Amino acid sequence: MVSVDGNDLKDTYFENTVDVAPGTTIDVEVVGNNPGTWTFHCHILNHVTNRGAYPGGMLTLLDYTDHTSYGEEQAAAAADAAPTPEPTAEATAEPAVAASDGKAELEVVASEFAFDPLQATFDPGTEVTLKLRNDGAILHNLEITELGVFVQAEAGETAEVTFTVPDRGGPFTYVCSIPGHREGGMEGAFFVQRE
Repeated sequence: MVSVDGNDLKDTYFENTVDVAPGTTIDVEVVGNNPGTWTFHCHILNHVTNRGAYPGGMLTLLDYTDHTSYGEEQAAAAADAAPTPEPTAEATAEPAVAASDGKAELEVVASEFAFDPLQATFDPGTEVTLKLRNDGAILHNLEITELGVFVQAEAGETAEVTFTVPDRGGPFTYVCSIPGHREGGMEGAFFVQRE
């Protein structure tokens, strides 16, 4: 950060995250030494999502993929190029759960701020190995309070837990219990198949 409300700072302030008070303007200087796409966003959950969908709201991207092309020709070509929107993944409604000998395995993918799949159905008494794969950039968990099930995975990691589907009850809601994540859209349900 180099200035606040147009006033230069005596010393440059180096931080990855800066709080900005209401009505305040800050100027930042970004020094690029690692090409890629950089995200600048507000860390307040409902500011950086659009009705629970990430990304949305208060964020901007800085594309820094070719830091050697400073000529007029490259700048004009970049200005004329229309950005191609990235395809968005849609959560599947009902996964194919491989079950045999009373056992099943289910992988749930967590990201900002969604689970995929949003629901799954099991027979009563099934022993389920639940794998939580975190494709997001931040910590996520999956909790089924009624069943005492909890599993947590750091960004880029997969963790698993095993539980038995009860004979009664359901549907059982699963959520990411990290504050703000459920409200952002990280909620799904397991159903029990009755004959």
